[in-house]
Amino acid sequence: MAKILIVDDERAYRDSLSALLRCEAHEVRAAANAREAREIAATFVPDLLVVDWILRDEVDGLQVAEALRSMNPKMEIVVITGYLGAKLEARMKQFPSVRCLEKPLEAVAILEVAQAIGR
Repeated sequence: MAKILIVDDERAYRDSLSALLRCEAHEVRAAANAREAREIAATFVPDLLVVDWILRDEVDGLQVAEALRSMNPKMEIVVITGYLGAKLEARMKQFPSVRCLEKPLEAVAILEVAQAIGR
């Protein structure tokens, strides 16, 4: 199955998404911010990064994705957000291979992405 890193500053959301993906036999790590994500990625190379667009850090989710993708160019990226808007749409144009899913996520949407990568 896939190795997945979740980065979201909302603990309850991060924990529930981690549990969902673990139930499908994926290997999951979770981080609350960019610093934790970098620390985890130093020893755990994810196939999939699921990152919140708006973090409490000084960086956004796409900046986290850029930093981690430099460590693993083949890593798939899904940005999750509860705030779709012009700013995010403009930033997403810079990252054509990055998928965007709106919160609250439907379980099937993220599971389909993870299963496709885990094959």
